[in-house]
Amino acid sequence: MAPPTHRSEKPEPEEENYIADPGSKNIITFEQPGLVGGTYTIQVQQTISEDKSEDDNRKETDSTTCDPSTPPGKQQLKVLAPKFHLPADSVYSIYPEQGHEATHDTLPHIVLNNSTLPWERIGSRQAEGHRTDDYSKHAVPWMALLIFSPDELHLDDVEKAGIFAHTSLNAPPPKQSESMAVRVPLGDLVKLKEGTASVPFDDQIDLDQATTPDTNLIFPKASLFTRLFAAYDDNGEPQPGTPDISRHRFLAHVVRMNTRGTDSDKVDTPREFSVVIANRIGPLDGDEASQMIVHLVSLENVESLNPVPLPEVVPGSSSPEQPARVGLVSLYSWSYTCLPPNSLSVKQTFENLARTASMLKPIIPPHSEHLDDAAKRMLNRFEEGYTIVRSMTPTGEPTAALIRGPLTPNFIAPLERDFLSNSGADLKIFDEKLDMMDITYSSAWSLGRSLALANRAFTVSLTRVRHEILHPGTSERGGWKTTYDDLTDPSSSDWSIVLRFVLDLYHLVNVPSRYLLPGQSMLPRESLRFFFVDGNWIDALVDGALSVGYMYQGGLEGSPVEDDDVVRRALKKSINRFMFTDPTTVHHYRSAAVPRYGFFLRSSVIAAAQFPDLKVSVVEPSGGDPNLKVLLRHDIVAEETMLGFFSEAPLKGELYQMRFEVPAHQQFFSLGSVTDQDLEVVYKRQYTTTKPKVEDRSRNVPVAMVKWPRDGKGKSMSTNDNDTRERSQVFIWGSKSGLNDVRLVLVEKLAADVHATLVKEMAELGSDWYEETTATSAMMAYQLSSRSWHLQIG
Repeated sequence: MAPPTHRSEKPEPEEENYIADPGSKNIITFEQPGLVGGTYTIQVQQTISEDKSEDDNRKETDSTTCDPSTPPGKQQLKVLAPKFHLPADSVYSIYPEQGHEATHDTLPHIVLNNSTLPWERIGSRQAEGHRTDDYSKHAVPWMALLIFSPDELHLDDVEKAGIFAHTSLNAPPPKQSESMAVRVPLGDLVKLKEGTASVPFDDQIDLDQATTPDTNLIFPKASLFTRLFAAYDDNGEPQPGTPDISRHRFLAHVVRMNTRGTDSDKVDTPREFSVVIANRIGPLDGDEASQMIVHLVSLENVESLNPVPLPEVVPGSSSPEQPARVGLVSLYSWSYTCLPPNSLSVKQTFENLARTASMLKPIIPPHSEHLDDAAKRMLNRFEEGYTIVRSMTPTGEPTAALIRGPLTPNFIAPLERDFLSNSGADLKIFDEKLDMMDITYSSAWSLGRSLALANRAFTVSLTRVRHEILHPGTSERGGWKTTYDDLTDPSSSDWSIVLRFVLDLYHLVNVPSRYLLPGQSMLPRESLRFFFVDGNWIDALVDGALSVGYMYQGGLEGSPVEDDDVVRRALKKSINRFMFTDPTTVHHYRSAAVPRYGFFLRSSVIAAAQFPDLKVSVVEPSGGDPNLKVLLRHDIVAEETMLGFFSEAPLKGELYQMRFEVPAHQQFFSLGSVTDQDLEVVYKRQYTTTKPKVEDRSRNVPVAMVKWPRDGKGKSMSTNDNDTRERSQVFIWGSKSGLNDVRLVLVEKLAADVHATLVKEMAELGSDWYEETTATSAMMAYQLSSRSWHLQIG
């Protein structure tokens, strides 16, 4: 990530042209549009004068000026900007996504395609009228992201009747959408002022810029509105006065992305997005998940709803008292599921996965050490990855059998690759000690044949290849001079189809999950399991597939046995030569990379609700083959389940380290570690230069760790820190002691404390590392961004 910067009305050339490295981003405080939305008057007055040349006989210079009595020319200009709706295709992404899950400390955010959209209208008239010296680094957006629980926005019929009494929606009462919004005609917005709700609308609303005849409104309780928009002192106590929306200047910023090398690499210039972050977190109570609704609301004229605190009940309402409401325009909305506070975080999940990682095999319950030989044998079979399934004898009697799939906890020595079976029955292995049949390889053979018969293209192509091999003219040609690869056109299109199908079998493509995991206990929730790939099982799978179309040929000269499928033997010989011949031999046949080792990861961290694009990478040892592709495949094969294959096992010395990490594009914003009793926030090191005099070798070391108790001020948690100052309260838990109904981040106070800490601490670490003069939204975007956790194995 590039160092955060700000974009002023006259940006510095170096700052304006800075482009982060590919895959990185540059955070900009805000981007000022040329003109904000509204009506402007252009006034023109022109003065014309004439300068006479020196050789002119006239000594005086005639000058013609405007008559002072002539009024200057005027013309009105309207700058269109969104007001009641977002333009089409404005939203690039949201987090959490619609219907997905997130932890309680998550600060939802929305990414907009237009980098100037949050500042295209005036958000705070008060801030515009009293510009501070550092105004060029601070601009209050006209939109804010707020989160609510459904009950905080739900309206009963009595409330609806009072709010819409003087509008066209008075009868029947309007219905609320799933986001608890009400669709209101624009012509009724001013009439809402006559109802029981407080609304931030002028008597004359400019509807010229409206693109639709209505808009969405939400009606949170006035008591909640007061808590969300009141100014607070250093002790976290609300102060009366005008609603404070200036804190939202720290909750909107611009991101410039270098998309080179990605799917978005369509133009030469980097892409810019605007981001708006919420300043409220999810519930801190309960053990069950709860639904949360996110609304992007308009802040325009919200300052007119003063003074706060607003009345909490409707004056004159009968018992029970009717809560007062405030109407806000909703520009966009979605919902997500907030996980309870006792849910595992990404860090805790990775720690648990690392602690419990093991090989893929059934979970064996505790047992006595004094077991008979049969019991010991059975336990050994379980340790080898076997499980027991119901089976049938050839005579139709039900019995039990041993089975495992191609994924084993132990390395299986390879057998001869040229074995053939015509039914799979001869691949069964009888365990005399257990008096049970091992149907592992026979089931693999049957599966291969079933998959082949289900694929019409493969079956037809295999039949044609069989006829070509048996045709006398094919044998007389003496064969082809080179092997087929993906870069050359095949001499036989049928052969390429057959080879592709077989290669898919070697990579276990389309193999049902019940064969990969014969027992459910082998992969419990929140587990990481490693395995070897049994090449013999895959050979049986391939043999079953290639057996399709076999007809008795009466034996051919040179066949080992009379009833021998010589075509299948020739096919397997060619495939094995193509895939496993040493590439250093004279024929230069390449050795195909096939799965030999892998992992199963089952965790909520890779669910669609969390990080479906969890990044998996392999760090190869020095001196390894640079042309060897170690990570062959990693796919999400089921909900919360990822399957990965490697071309080499650790015992071969090729696979050195494996790393799971949250992808950069799926990182989010988080407050920190927060409970119903305290808040802990880690202050990250931050830099304002891309070329420091001395590089910081401890970038990931926090600059400070601060803890705030619920009813007190914050203090540094570092044992070697000399900073003993008390820090202003930055989080409001509830409206009363013991309640957690507000959960509001006082981001302006947090920003001031972070900036003061960075100025002090970073100056001691590096003289030119942090030279910002004031807190900015770019600084807070970096501080609130979630940490990039990763799990490294090896």
